[in-house]
Amino acid sequence: MKWSGIPALLLSICVLALPAYADIHDYYQRGIDARGEGRYSDAVMMFERLADEGDPRAEHQLAMMYLQGEGVTPDPEMGVRLLEKSANKNHAAAQYDLGRLYLEGAHVEKDQETAVFLFGLAAENGSTDAQLLLADMFYKGDIVGRDYKQAYIYLLIALQSDKVFSPEWVDSIEARLSREEMNSARYFVRRWLEKNRH
Repeated sequence: MKWSGIPALLLSICVLALPAYADIHDYYQRGIDARGEGRYSDAVMMFERLADEGDPRAEHQLAMMYLQGEGVTPDPEMGVRLLEKSANKNHAAAQYDLGRLYLEGAHVEKDQETAVFLFGLAAENGSTDAQLLLADMFYKGDIVGRDYKQAYIYLLIALQSDKVFSPEWVDSIEARLSREEMNSARYFVRRWLEKNRH
């Protein structure tokens, strides 16, 4: 059986494309490094390539670059569109950042309800920043109704991360809860952690 030119051409294209995509995480990390070093045009190129493949992390990075005008002409509309795309793929950082935009009314119409919803999704997907923000919101009661038990739940979940927290905040919330509420919150957190451990 003789090979025709088309299958051989397709095979060579696939082989040539493999090294670029063999390690997507490495390619993404190279984009992060380029952005951190101020090599924005390199970062944009890498993130665009990954975003074209549907990588939500790259979509998020690219969105932030469009919002901040890093290596591209600032384009808030494109930035919001990319954040929404990434957030819809359950990317916690994109959900959190999009929530911040809605909370502050930056590049979108201010909508605190949508912001809190997005923070809830981000918290569920492991964003410590969202968990802490929700804990603070429920503790203060200025954007959502004051609910010390919810604040305690989000704070306990956030405490599982490697971020440093003030123990006074935990003590302050615990002082406002009954023993039954604390036990119920701790039980909920244990169940949540069992369900969400990877």
